[in-house]
Amino acid sequence: MLYKFQNFCTQNNLFSKANKILLAVSGGVDSMVLMHLMANSDLKFGVAHCNFQLRGTASDGDEELVVRTANALKLQCHIERFDTYQYIKDEKTSLQQAARDLRYNWFDSICDKYGYDKIATAHHASDQTETILYNITKGCGISGLRGIPMINGKITRPLLFATRQEIVAYAKENNIGWREDSSNSDEKYNRNLIRHSVVPRLKQINPGIDKTMLRNTTRYRAMEELIGSEIEKIKMRYLSSISGGHILLTDWMVDQKGSIVILEGILKEFGFNYDQVSSIYHSLTGLSGKVFYSDGFKLNVDRSNIYVYPISENEDILIEIEEQDCTFEVAASVYKMTRMPVEKFNMIKNPKFACLDFDKLVFPLKIRNWQQGDWFMPLGMNSKKKLSDFMIDEKIPVNLKNRVVLLESQGDIVWIAGYRIDNRYKITPQTKLVLIIEKSDVQSI
Repeated sequence: MLYKFQNFCTQNNLFSKANKILLAVSGGVDSMVLMHLMANSDLKFGVAHCNFQLRGTASDGDEELVVRTANALKLQCHIERFDTYQYIKDEKTSLQQAARDLRYNWFDSICDKYGYDKIATAHHASDQTETILYNITKGCGISGLRGIPMINGKITRPLLFATRQEIVAYAKENNIGWREDSSNSDEKYNRNLIRHSVVPRLKQINPGIDKTMLRNTTRYRAMEELIGSEIEKIKMRYLSSISGGHILLTDWMVDQKGSIVILEGILKEFGFNYDQVSSIYHSLTGLSGKVFYSDGFKLNVDRSNIYVYPISENEDILIEIEEQDCTFEVAASVYKMTRMPVEKFNMIKNPKFACLDFDKLVFPLKIRNWQQGDWFMPLGMNSKKKLSDFMIDEKIPVNLKNRVVLLESQGDIVWIAGYRIDNRYKITPQTKLVLIIEKSDVQSI
């Protein structure tokens, strides 16, 4: 494996002898093997270990192993302990996202302080398989099919050529110690579910699926480059700047196969996701004047042209929702509406769902952004609360407040989308018909 590692790094220009590399080491078999390979390859590198303090003494044991091994190899070793749960609470984010944010922000600070110009992580071929399967399951474009990039800025993945099975075998052959993270077997995490339940079944069809996926990523990267080239040609010819915004002529769609994919590539830079692009594409043959919103832009379909304008800070978003509508899009989110009799309804305790008494609503409903002076009665309360105070309590950052949108019925705020419904519109024993609105923040991968 040492020869394969060195050959892989050389062929793909991952490192040079002039580089100073920061190696991320968790204590697991992947990163411990990578440390061994790099130590035997005449590379200049130091080690960084994150102790997220999530597993008590087990986390401390990981740290001790990394420090002991780095010292034995006479490597500079950087250690940081994070209060991960406090970060999750403060930032209102998931455990996995918190770990990623903390890890990479710290890596960047070490690079700046100590002069590292590369960061190496121990992602391998089996991780690549799991990533691609996860992306496909969640919905992705061509970029999601190519999985984990070998090089992403100063981050490199020099183990992508090796499978987990090959890495474990190498560790055993060379008496490399490592520690198992018990959370890696917990299938409540999507990656673990794919690793332990999905991939083994697929290996019954193709035992070499990891190697197959590696070959496929090369094809997908080439396809992405080809599509990207076509997108740039279309943009050069048909996308123009106008006063305050952009205009996209749509004449090219007539004979262009794969128009929706190219349109997605053009509009992605303005923050529109695939579901929105699909609606935009199909609206081109309907009535003019339909408006779509992303986080920072407003798009208007006018006959055979598409106009895109940045949303000014004080500009109101206003969309009317008719009773017959099933979906609508605003601010890079897709909303799906369903109705059901209350006897078939099971309460959903998730702020991304609004479960409302249908008979209390008056259509058309309105979607708009919040304004100073807005108030509502949060679920569980019978008194008014200013929306500005509610956002402070929810620790919504100032830069995100202009993205908060409201569902309104006859002047009443019914739902702070993604946060809380109004107590006056909740399900009660008198409710006969339930309106369920699901908010999905869909981003193209």
